[in-house]
Amino acid sequence: ASLRDEIEARWRQFGAEGEQRGEYTLRRKDGDERTVEYRAVAHFLPGRHLSILRDITERKRAEVVLQQQAEQLQTQAKELRIQAGELQAQTEELHAQTEELHVQNQELDRFNRAMIGRELDMIRLKQQVNDLSAQLGQAAPYALDFLNSPDPAIAGDAITLTMEPDHDP
Repeated sequence: ASLRDEIEARWRQFGAEGEQRGEYTLRRKDGDERTVEYRAVAHFLPGRHLSILRDITERKRAEVVLQQQAEQLQTQAKELRIQAGELQAQTEELHAQTEELHVQNQELDRFNRAMIGRELDMIRLKQQVNDLSAQLGQAAPYALDFLNSPDPAIAGDAITLTMEPDHDP
């Protein structure tokens, strides 16, 4: 069908229905395209028809921009959900590692206390050997001068007072 036939068919349809509304793109003389919203009423007055056109070009452009922004926001929200999931997984991993380190630290603390206890026992045994050697008139075989150090961190009293091992069963 030719353009003329299509226009005539639409005109007959308009006359039969009595009303039309919709959107249409118009091209101005300067080549600019404008989108219009229209409403037409047939036989508004006898032999007269009424058409009202409203330029909605800017609204349509704004709708496109809003749609693009909404899509961008949806993409960003999806990315943020993914990142939040990854952060949650990393947080859970860090909690597990922290717990594991806590257990290892407790084991090291028990080991450290056992080693300190053994070292203190060795110092006491060396003191006893030195004391027995002195009673026998012999020279002390072990140098324990550090026990008489003026530095309280390594002095004998500090060792016996602050480094007492816990006796865990």
